[in-house]
Amino acid sequence: MNRRLSTFDAFFRREFRTCIRNRFLHGFTALSLLFGTGIAFLAPSAGSIPYLQLQVILYLIPLFCVLIGVSSAHGELEEQALLLSQPISRLAWAGGKAASLIFSSGVILALVFIPALFAGASPLLLAGLWAQSAALGAVFLVLGLAVGFSTEERVRGLIYAVLIWLFLLIGFDILAFAASRLPLFRELPVLWLTILLLNPVDAIRVAVLFQLEEIPFAVPGDAAVVGFWMSKLIPWSFLLAALWIAALLAWSWFRLERPAP
Repeated sequence: MNRRLSTFDAFFRREFRTCIRNRFLHGFTALSLLFGTGIAFLAPSAGSIPYLQLQVILYLIPLFCVLIGVSSAHGELEEQALLLSQPISRLAWAGGKAASLIFSSGVILALVFIPALFAGASPLLLAGLWAQSAALGAVFLVLGLAVGFSTEERVRGLIYAVLIWLFLLIGFDILAFAASRLPLFRELPVLWLTILLLNPVDAIRVAVLFQLEEIPFAVPGDAAVVGFWMSKLIPWSFLLAALWIAALLAWSWFRLERPAP
């Protein structure tokens, strides 16, 4: 246990130091500040600010976070063989890197929301949006690490990361829309809703829209079941993010533990 903690701490500190050289993180910081300031001072009203911030949460944050994760994992390609030869915990290795990236991105994400305080937006609402954006960003950071640990070519890893981002952002919804026309899902609409909310992007999107009292769709069926889902959307979005992070860390652990070819 002590060895794992020391390994975790070592990789956490190491990753935190190397973050200053990550070009994707530099771009993420600059764009977060740019969009945060632009939304705060160019939005037509204080009430429109959360809706504009939601677009940043859904599009900018996942894309840059997955690219940052891939870049971080690939940053050790040259020394990976040496690291794998050492008696260190692979799980602590992946976990330390993930924790450092999640902490760093969480601080950077504050730049998206802090300027809105000066434009009259609700501090409590902004805190909730920041927490949900940090959870979604954490999922895509760990997803990027999983892709990076699974590929040995930087360009291929970045391409896979962008394709997965596009699928979760757009492709999943297209499939869900097509599935909604099938007889099975017409008879069991709650099942369709459940599958839809397994996607962290959709879970965050729907949770934020319900939080803003802007419900984009209605699901027919058992009102009690649907009402239960809707009332638990915010805690579900955080629980789902934790489940995705745990599963992706387990995959990264598996890839680091795999025998050398």
